[in-house]
Amino acid sequence: LEHLRKKIELATERIRAAKLKEEQARK
Repeated sequence: LEHLRKKIELATERIRAAKLKEEQARK
């Protein structure tokens, strides 16, 4: 279960980074 949790955390971090990049590119 812990292994899966780490995978989800990494995925969320990646999505968050992508959203930040998109916002910066918009400016």
